[in-house]
Amino acid sequence: MKKLCCLMFVMSLISTSVYAGFRLPECVYTLDQLKVAQDEARGKNKALTILYTHTSTTCGACRNASLDTVWKLKTKSVIVYVDCDTEGGKLPKIVYQALCTPEAGKYVPRVVILDPDMTKVIYIIPYARPVERSELFKEARKKIRAEMPKKR
Repeated sequence: MKKLCCLMFVMSLISTSVYAGFRLPECVYTLDQLKVAQDEARGKNKALTILYTHTSTTCGACRNASLDTVWKLKTKSVIVYVDCDTEGGKLPKIVYQALCTPEAGKYVPRVVILDPDMTKVIYIIPYARPVERSELFKEARKKIRAEMPKKR
């Protein structure tokens, strides 16, 4: 019985470490690469999306919401990941101010969508459950289309 309990304990530790955190897709830039991301956004006439979250999370809901943001917005914007645990103090002022608004909510991930020059906030997406999040992404894509008209 003791061996079984020990084995179960060890297995729970292993399974916890497997699910801790997540890997960001290659299309996502880090905050250190912000200028490169801005240049790409300008060149492709896309918005700039700041994904404020953390990869070291053990929360499946947070991880899923973060990855959902990437998959739902990557065609309309260039995505920049900001680690809320270590990089919050390095945020551009416009992003920091947007994250401090009531619309941004309290929980991560929080998303701020801006024009490529970071002079205007296009939309803010707070953490939300999947059904509500889906509606927020639809609204965000609509706002991006209105703010970033196609070049001719």
